[in-house]
Amino acid sequence: MRADSGPIGGEMSYEFHVLAETGESAVFLHADLRQQADPPVDIDFRQDLTPIFEDWTSLYAATDEMLDEARFKADVPADKQLSVRGIEVGHIFYFGTKVLRADEKPASPAPTARKSRSIWAATALARHGSCRRSRGQP
Repeated sequence: MRADSGPIGGEMSYEFHVLAETGESAVFLHADLRQQADPPVDIDFRQDLTPIFEDWTSLYAATDEMLDEARFKADVPADKQLSVRGIEVGHIFYFGTKVLRADEKPASPAPTARKSRSIWAATALARHGSCRRSRGQP
């Protein structure tokens, strides 16, 4: 779901949540997302993933920091509006070209210079066992 990018910045930031009464975040989503089929396990990540991304982001889903109440009410039928608590289990950010080109020298010491390209970066925290959605299973 759409999420605040915080100090990292940028316009595209998505969090993955497990829905739970004990969740620290308020989340607002189209109820049909709870039944959305997971992408295939054997997906080839070298292929164009745009169709999967568009499928997963076509229905409204946002954390409380990114909630657009007017859009939520306009885009999601009243009987499909879901406001629940969630536990964040993953977060991805779009960095664009915020990395160095291979021929650039950093202004301050940097671990590595990388080729300039658009990238998605995923944070992996120790508590993240899996980013697959939970459907009420333990």
